[in-house]
Amino acid sequence: MIDYPVPSAERYLGVSFPPVLYSALVEDTNFEVLDSGGRDQREIDVLVVISGGSHRSIRNMRFSSFSSKALVKEVYQRFDRLPFFLGRFCSLHRTRFYQHLAFRNYEYENRLKHLRARNPSLKIIHRLDGSYSNICKRYGYDQTVRKINQIADVTVHQSEYSRKVWETGVSTVFGKSVVLQPKRSIVIPNGVDTRLFGSYGSRIPLSGETKILHVSASPNPRKGLYKVLQLAGLLDGNVGIQFFLVGNQKNDPICGRDIEKFRNVHYLGPVNDRQQLSSIYRAADIFLFPSEKDCSPNVILEAMACGLPVITVDSGGNKELIQKSDLVGGLILDRKNPVLAVQNMIEHYERFQAGALEIVERYHKKEIMKKNYVDVIRELIDS
Repeated sequence: MIDYPVPSAERYLGVSFPPVLYSALVEDTNFEVLDSGGRDQREIDVLVVISGGSHRSIRNMRFSSFSSKALVKEVYQRFDRLPFFLGRFCSLHRTRFYQHLAFRNYEYENRLKHLRARNPSLKIIHRLDGSYSNICKRYGYDQTVRKINQIADVTVHQSEYSRKVWETGVSTVFGKSVVLQPKRSIVIPNGVDTRLFGSYGSRIPLSGETKILHVSASPNPRKGLYKVLQLAGLLDGNVGIQFFLVGNQKNDPICGRDIEKFRNVHYLGPVNDRQQLSSIYRAADIFLFPSEKDCSPNVILEAMACGLPVITVDSGGNKELIQKSDLVGGLILDRKNPVLAVQNMIEHYERFQAGALEIVERYHKKEIMKKNYVDVIRELIDS
């Protein structure tokens, strides 16, 4: 069971890994593959847990996984004025109001206990995303990640950066992040479906001799929209270079409203269909992704699979994706001289494009990722 909802591998909702892994494993007739929407009652041999179970909410709660703290958290989030009412009669400290945003994912922890109780021989693969405190959301869920990791048989990181964050720790606004001590940890790079994201196929019409694309489902300022707009402003005098944005950049609280002020920036809005997204990738020439502290952005892999060399920043696991021993599929943005990367990319375009395609072919095809996970699954079942 891949314990994450996979409504459709064709839909794009900002989370790419679970549907790619699900579609890869479900093609293997040796496995019966379930997602979190499957029946918990049947016998499960291997459970793949994604990070801290952030997809689970009180709507998914069953009696076996009931948590009063999860209920308290949901009530406080639904009824904004409840604290004012309760504060007239008792201390809000006693009602856990001040702590509720930092609660662990107790419902999910209980769910895993229930699943293991029903399946005593269950093996758990814990696949990790970024630290919740590092990206400043779901404040208490890193503690749930620690709890899950204590019972996991294998911990899978998507990059060496992920391993460093979780097993060494980093400084965050909350203090030092949670440090894990896995029983066994390995790195399995993310895979991309090259039948969907490939250099051959339909292309939507985009204007410009050099079309630079930025994709981000998140409006978080860490995604680097301000760097995209900075480049657009510097290159405003060259009408042959045009920028295209796909996602929720308009909701960036710092500079989302500035997008419309640039004549060479075109906002295409959110795209929830992977086929449509792939046709946009193929229509562009360069993928620009100046996001910080991402463990292994799947959008970089999707872009490279569609033949786009990448300009990114040396943060998180970005560099691990575009540079592999003798292969180079992109360039690192220089903070003091950002246009240099664009100029070098245009002048040596064929080399970087060929490097991007070869990196995906050698290291990041879905089939390669599948083999790595199958090897781990078989090893766990046979142990």
